[in-house]
Amino acid sequence: MSIHEKVLIGKPIANTSIYILGKQLELVPVGVIGEICIGGAGLSRGYLNRPDLTNQKFIPNPFNNFPGAVIYKSGDLGRWLPDGSLECLGRIDDQVKIRGYRIELGEIESVLINSGLVNQAVVLVDKNLDKIVGYYTPNWSIVKAKEMELLEIQIERWKVLYESAYTKSELPINEEFDINIWKDSFTGNLISEAQMQEWLEDIVNVILSEKPDNVLEIGCGTGLIYYQLAGRISKYTGTDFSPASINQITQRIKKGLKDYGPTTLKVCTAHEISLEAGEQIDTIIMNSVIQYFPCEQYMDNVIDRCISLLDGSGRIIIGDVRDNRLLEIFKVRLQLQKIAHPVSIREFMWAVEQEIL
Repeated sequence: MSIHEKVLIGKPIANTSIYILGKQLELVPVGVIGEICIGGAGLSRGYLNRPDLTNQKFIPNPFNNFPGAVIYKSGDLGRWLPDGSLECLGRIDDQVKIRGYRIELGEIESVLINSGLVNQAVVLVDKNLDKIVGYYTPNWSIVKAKEMELLEIQIERWKVLYESAYTKSELPINEEFDINIWKDSFTGNLISEAQMQEWLEDIVNVILSEKPDNVLEIGCGTGLIYYQLAGRISKYTGTDFSPASINQITQRIKKGLKDYGPTTLKVCTAHEISLEAGEQIDTIIMNSVIQYFPCEQYMDNVIDRCISLLDGSGRIIIGDVRDNRLLEIFKVRLQLQKIAHPVSIREFMWAVEQEIL
């Protein structure tokens, strides 16, 4: 059937009445569009266990004085043709028919919205695919809550990963320059000592140029920055979520080989940072850390916490941050090394997208 052809229902069968009614339940003339309403002996009694819907759709018949006579408001739009046939023109509401089933799109939208997971929803019919398609805007409070739930899981996984990386059977030759976990992303080999020394000198020079006094470092690792600052600041507080890394620094200090100055070390995650009563800091360092935070909201929360700890004065130094604009190119480069057999561009990009996720 062409989309331009008329959908004809025909004429009422015996003992059945068809009315085309306007908004005020008035009969409309031939050719005028109205709601198709049905009455007669073949009418059902109503919707099963749905008295509200029954009262809405089955109403007293204003054109029949017989006691108890009702008409059914079908919700279909139609009009009488000059030959007495009835033409159907669609629906008043959002009811549609998909593969023979009548479906109320509004009910689906209502279920989506009442779930509490979405703020707005619209459900449409994709006539090309003969399917129902839903579109929605999420409830961002729910999204954020789910993010926080997932980030807790991710943080725990990072803890396990770093704990295994920092746990060693033997200490490094130079305990104050332990670079044994710093590996090249492309080769998997350790980054050269010369490159690491240049990297360390760069961030230390930035820190010292601010003339810090009381320093808090979030994610201190095995103390690469700490040992460079020791003796050059009044007090150092270092935190890391790896007990092994904190223990390694603690054992080094206990050897008493030199005076590292007042030092406090704590095992905690970035969002759990706290200070002792009356303790003051003027500089907070997060170096090569924030790119491992699980989400944007987590980073915001940590920075907000840092600002409150500075109590109105001081600085936050964030260093060694990967450029997010280069993330896709970075993942493409890594994925190229993993290809063991020919793949299509589509398959390759899908793998890259999975890496980014």
